[in-house]
Amino acid sequence: MSAFRLQTFTPAEGLGGRRQSEAERRLETAREEAYRAGFVAGQAAATESHLDDETRLTAELVEAIGDACMTNEAARRHVTESLAPVLRALATAIARYVDRRSLEPKGRSEPRFPLAVLYDAKDLTTHGVIVGMTGSGKTGLAVGLLEEAAI
Repeated sequence: MSAFRLQTFTPAEGLGGRRQSEAERRLETAREEAYRAGFVAGQAAATESHLDDETRLTAELVEAIGDACMTNEAARRHVTESLAPVLRALATAIARYVDRRSLEPKGRSEPRFPLAVLYDAKDLTTHGVIVGMTGSGKTGLAVGLLEEAAI
């Protein structure tokens, strides 16, 4: 909004115009004051409404973020609870085939692992998990399992 206001000038008497009467000037002044008062009141109401909206939206955002955090924690808990039995079953299944003596070093610094691990076909019907560090041979093991299954 511009800081300048256009003013209406009336021609001086004697040039064809007429002068404002005192009543007209008071009326014009009252209109301007009412306009200013209305403008200020409207501006105050708009500012208050804006602040109320901002407060409401901030509260809703905080609540949504809180809900997302709880949802994320619940999802992690669900995944952990779902994987625990699978990991226990996997460890139990592997433990049958791994003899404690085969993990003990025999004259070498690294443990000796069994050469063959045999599973029943019914144990590998739907899903499998291969877990290991980077470079530990997960992909090679998966390819080998798929090749053996194809034979």
